[in-house]
Amino acid sequence: MTKKVKSALETQVGGNHYKTMPIQPAEYCHVNRIPKLEGDAIAYLSRWRLKGGLQDLEKAIHTIQLLIQLEQAAISKANRKAKRAKPQADETLEKESPASS
Repeated sequence: MTKKVKSALETQVGGNHYKTMPIQPAEYCHVNRIPKLEGDAIAYLSRWRLKGGLQDLEKAIHTIQLLIQLEQAAISKANRKAKRAKPQADETLEKESPASS
């Protein structure tokens, strides 16, 4: 007789707070291609009543604040890069433009 192997979604190490959910955060995030930080926030928000209480809500807030900070830094970096690239593009257009002759 072959022993049935439990799926990873049926197994949980350290509690059962995810196993009791109709859709586990990991499964939801995977199907929807949600990145790590967003997924962490979803997990904390999904489990706070079942596991960590208010601390899980604080963790979700911190994770979202971290995501905001990282995204703001990425936007700033992209804007700086675009500003550096733009003058070069403008100079090229001016050199090629017949009006500048």
